Amino acid sequence: MVEGDYIEFTKLVIPNDAVCQMTRPQKRQYLMITNMLRDLSLLQKLLLFVGNNDRPDEPSESANTTISFFFLKTLISKNYEMWEFMEKEGLRSEGLGESLDNMRREIIDFFEEESHQDIFSFIRNKFGFHYESDPKFRGELEDLIEPAMNNHEMDMWLSGEDSGNDIFGSSNAVMIKVIFQRMKDSGLSGDDKALMDQLFELTLKISSIFREFCLEYMLAVVLKDIKLHDRGTKKVRAPLLSRTKLPLIVKCDRPGIPKASDKNV
Repeated sequence: MVEGDYIEFTKLVIPNDAVCQMTRPQKRQYLMITNMLRDLSLLQKLLLFVGNNDRPDEPSESANTTISFFFLKTLISKNYEMWEFMEKEGLRSEGLGESLDNMRREIIDFFEEESHQDIFSFIRNKFGFHYESDPKFRGELEDLIEPAMNNHEMDMWLSGEDSGNDIFGSSNAVMIKVIFQRMKDSGLSGDDKALMDQLFELTLKISSIFREFCLEYMLAVVLKDIKLHDRGTKKVRAPLLSRTKLPLIVKCDRPGIPKASDKNV
């Protein structure tokens, strides 16, 4: 059994009569903000789980890079979407209260740094949520891919036994090189390790600020005049963060899941 401990939760409820009295914008903001908080927490945990994986061989190392960078680029993209949400919802204006205004200012300062704005939007638009095919922007990406790819053999680890275990290691390497070049073009500097460290640091920094801002905004603004009902606490057994792993390579042991070798796949 994985070593673990207990976590205590408090259940807070918005009574149905209060929900019915919430305005349509309140309801939408509540749903969007709780989704943002969920995504931030989940993606940061998944990044940590991947970091606990064993990497005893080349396929495992390549698989770990695949899954780790997937969660990182998705978290970066989510942060950029939250920045866009703030603008469209008018949350960049002052008047939210001292604590929220301070956090709002931190977020604005972060994205008003041109290099941060550029690299976060670049990752979101090219690799996070879009597979760039718009003719207006395709050439820009191709210009970066060309030198990054030309110095690589493009290897693939394909598994004919279990579907879902295929690894495209060179594609990871090229994508990361393209992102690193964009970071350098935006004014950041350092070798590959330093650039990756900066990317992680920037992502975790803004994720932390956004989480605090969203939670306080939800409680202080969206639910300002609503009395939450306390339904008591509950302890839940949870595995230790340092012992939880999330591998990409897994052996299929469930019937009914098609394999690559099946005729109909």
